Amino acid sequence: MHTPSRRTIFAAEKGMRPIGIGMGVIGAAWELVDKLGEHIFLSWIAEHLGEHVKTMEILTWSVYHPWLFAGFIGVVYLALVAIKAMVTPEQLEEKLAAQATMPHQETHGSQSPVTNVGGNLSVGRDFIVSSQVNEPARPQPQFEFVGLGQKRLILSKSRRDGLREAVSEEDILDSFHGVTLRFRNVGLAEAMDVVAQLTFVSEQDHFTPVDYGVWLDTGCDCQTIQVGDTREVFLMTVADRCRWTLEDLRRDINREYDPYIKYLQVDFTHVEVCLFDQITHGRGKWRVDVFDLDGGRLGYEFTPLPLSQRR
Repeated sequence: MHTPSRRTIFAAEKGMRPIGIGMGVIGAAWELVDKLGEHIFLSWIAEHLGEHVKTMEILTWSVYHPWLFAGFIGVVYLALVAIKAMVTPEQLEEKLAAQATMPHQETHGSQSPVTNVGGNLSVGRDFIVSSQVNEPARPQPQFEFVGLGQKRLILSKSRRDGLREAVSEEDILDSFHGVTLRFRNVGLAEAMDVVAQLTFVSEQDHFTPVDYGVWLDTGCDCQTIQVGDTREVFLMTVADRCRWTLEDLRRDINREYDPYIKYLQVDFTHVEVCLFDQITHGRGKWRVDVFDLDGGRLGYEFTPLPLSQRR
C-alpha cells in the first residue's frame, strides 16, 4: 500500500468540502432534534415523578443533605474496593504456580534441539522455519526527458490553482510566454510525489539552485505522473531582455502563501535537472543545454547524468 502524495491529499480535501458542509448541516439538525427529545423526556419525568412519593423523598433529602449523600456514595465505593481486594497478590501467585506445575505433554518438536542449518531455523523433526525472506522488488517509475515546451502561461491568484496554461481570452490577456521542461513516466509504477530540483549554470560557472521547481497544473510543490503520462516543469521566461525562472514556496498544502512563487533572475548556458519521487524514491537526472536559434526559437541538447553526481 503506497503512501498518498500531497497532491492526492489536496485533491481529496477539495472534493470533501461539499460533503463536509452537508455533514455540518445534518449535525446541526441532529443536535436540535436531540435537544428537543431531551426536553420532552425531562418534561415527562417531571410530570410522572410526583406519583412516586418515596423517590421524591430520597431526591429531596439528597438535595438538602449533599454531604451525607456524598458520604454514602463513598462508603459504597469503598465497600466494592474491599470486596475486589479480597483476592491478594499472594493468592494469585499461588494459582499461577499451581498451573505451572501441571504435567506437560511433550511433542516431537520438543525432543530435538534447535539448530541453524544454512540460514534456516530447524525446530525438532517436524518444523522448519526459514529466516530468509525474499520479497519481490517493487516496480519503480522511470523518467524520460522528452524536450522543451513553449506556451502562454498564467499564474493564478490562488495557490491551489498555481501555474497553468492560458486557455480563455481573459487568461491570455494576463499571460506570459514561458518555456517548460517536459518529462514522461516510462516506468512500471505511478510517480506520486515528484519534486524537480534545478541548477542553472552560467558561462562563468556560476550556480543558481532552485530546490523546488514549479510544476504546471498542481496546487503544491510536487506533481503526480501516471505511467505513460507527460508533465511539465517551468524553466524560464524572458522579460526586459533577462531570463527569469520561478521557485515554488508551497511546502504545506493546508497553508495559504502570499506570494506562493519566488522570481529569480538567471543567466545560464545549461541547467541540471533532478526529478525525485518522495514516495517510491524513483529519480532521474539530466543536463539540458539551451541556446538561441534564428527567428527567436530555442534549441536544446540534453545528456542523462549519473544519479551519484552532485553539485
